[in-house]
Amino acid sequence: MTEEKKSKEKRGPEEVKEILRAVSEELPVLINKLMESVYSEEAGRNIGRSVGALYQELVEAGIEKEEALKMAKDYFSPLKNITKQGSGGGFGGSFSGFKCNHDDEDDE
Repeated sequence: MTEEKKSKEKRGPEEVKEILRAVSEELPVLINKLMESVYSEEAGRNIGRSVGALYQELVEAGIEKEEALKMAKDYFSPLKNITKQGSGGGFGGSFSGFKCNHDDEDDE
């Protein structure tokens, strides 16, 4: 076995140890930043605006309100599922009874 090969074999575990150390330091920071981007007040406002705008556009396009609500829920569903999986429940579970408030007078 050459000296170079012996040197690489000895370096292997040390390199792995260094990589794991770097990952253990950086990964929590990355996860926290990701969670903040999904669960921030601003992200919540943006999601609400997006779902609300979709609902409003659908109703204005002549789609029945109940169907528009179903479509808005379906639109929101992928994000809800991602946050539910990522947090063991997350805010996604709180939307299972999602209701849209609108004036019933508009229905006439």
